[in-house]
Amino acid sequence: MKKAVITGCADGIGFSIAQELINNGYEVYGFDIKNQRESQKMSFYLLDINDDAKLFDFVSHLPNIDLLVNNAARQIEKPFKENTLDEIDAVLNTNLNALIKLTNLMLNKLNEDSVIINIGSIHSELPRLNKLTYDVSKAGLDMFTKGLALELSPKTRVIGLNIGATMTPMNESFKNESIMTHAKSKVPMKHIFLPQEIAQVVSQLLAPAFKYMTGAIIVYDGGRSLM
Repeated sequence: MKKAVITGCADGIGFSIAQELINNGYEVYGFDIKNQRESQKMSFYLLDINDDAKLFDFVSHLPNIDLLVNNAARQIEKPFKENTLDEIDAVLNTNLNALIKLTNLMLNKLNEDSVIINIGSIHSELPRLNKLTYDVSKAGLDMFTKGLALELSPKTRVIGLNIGATMTPMNESFKNESIMTHAKSKVPMKHIFLPQEIAQVVSQLLAPAFKYMTGAIIVYDGGRSLM
């Protein structure tokens, strides 16, 4: 049985990826800063990715794995000049620094032909107002994906999946009809993704047809980055 580790899997995209993998026969180990949304057939840990000591302990007790999905993220929505230093740290540490540390710790746990998938954002290249620190963190994640792919080939593939607007707890405002309508107006395909749809893409990237794909930043956004 193949084994996977997923960060930020209490709900949203991480939760859906975990369910998709379990349905495909994976044994899943996941963690989040909050309790999971509902009962899952996985080994779930309540863990802050920014807690170095607990992160080290978590990894040390893992078996060898075939897949690491770096999904945990947080976002501050307000003008950059209003961000406190603690808020900047919280975003950059969760979205990039802690993710890099976890990946470093996981390297000795990776089986041959393993895969690392970093869940990124189209806003690594498409800046917005009021979300600068988040967007900067995702730009850094793109380079981490490319550089790590170069270093780990041919044993391990590393892929970035940069997604567009998705219905997650981070995007609760989409539940407002007028906000949803406005969001769809900026997407050529007029579609806001469900977490399950992103999970299906992750599953596809693990297929034999993509066995030579590494260092790629896959954009899956309904054409949002074209506008």
